[in-house]
Amino acid sequence: MFGPQAIGAGVVTRTPGCAGTGSESDRATVGSPTSGCKPDRTGTTLPDIGTAELELNANSSDPGNNPAMQSVLGWLRAWLPPGCGWAAGPITDRAAGAFADEEQLIGKSVRKRRNEFRAGRDVARQALAQVGCAPTAILARPQRDPIWPQGFLGSITHSERFALAIAAPSTLMQAVGVDLEDDPKLDRRLVSIVCRADERHQAPKLAQLGIDHAKLCFVTKEAVFKAIFPQQRSALEFEQLRVSFDLPECSFSVSIRNADGDTWSHIAGIGRFLCNPTLLVAAFVIPQSSNPGWS
Repeated sequence: MFGPQAIGAGVVTRTPGCAGTGSESDRATVGSPTSGCKPDRTGTTLPDIGTAELELNANSSDPGNNPAMQSVLGWLRAWLPPGCGWAAGPITDRAAGAFADEEQLIGKSVRKRRNEFRAGRDVARQALAQVGCAPTAILARPQRDPIWPQGFLGSITHSERFALAIAAPSTLMQAVGVDLEDDPKLDRRLVSIVCRADERHQAPKLAQLGIDHAKLCFVTKEAVFKAIFPQQRSALEFEQLRVSFDLPECSFSVSIRNADGDTWSHIAGIGRFLCNPTLLVAAFVIPQSSNPGWS
């Protein structure tokens, strides 16, 4: 469906190469959160690129009252086309209960994972409702990617405190992926895994803006992986994708390394990112060929 340029993506269930685990590695497949190898909390105070400067209420867990999440929702509203839905919600012990079939998927999970799952499904159903889909269970494949209702597609992500989802009819787009992360710098042990050497020329300019280039690479590549994996169903390493950022437009383009290992093909899609003082978010959309003009 995506043409020859999109040849693979993947998910894993743990972060490789974490110190002290005996699993140090210079290669990694993608789609796993970094919770097994926490980023250094030395972070940066990121400027809010593309929106007004924010005064943050760091204690607010309600997206409606949290300026950082308000900026994320406003950012989505500004560039996603009519016909898309999006929603955000807090990750708490009071998250809306999942459907019975969904609860079976998390019956043996730890509380944190259960809370993340329930919050993610809750905001996904809210996003689907905005585009005319009745409430239904959103189950998962063995690789843990969601099984969306017939005729719809979407993407779910979460930071430490918030869950976010985008949904749309499949007549509007072929694929969508979104990734939301807290702002601390990427763990230095992961930088060489996530970032290619030929991507790092943009790091100094981003650093001048207070943005960690490696973390932004991580977020944007995660969004791309989530978009293309449902169709491709094959593993991909970070180094097999190459991203380039357009800072004035807050956009990115991405190429994928071909099977010959030497040549690259552009993935035809729309990539956008937002950096605000506490969150980074990226989304990647592949429109249907009948909707080629929206951006």
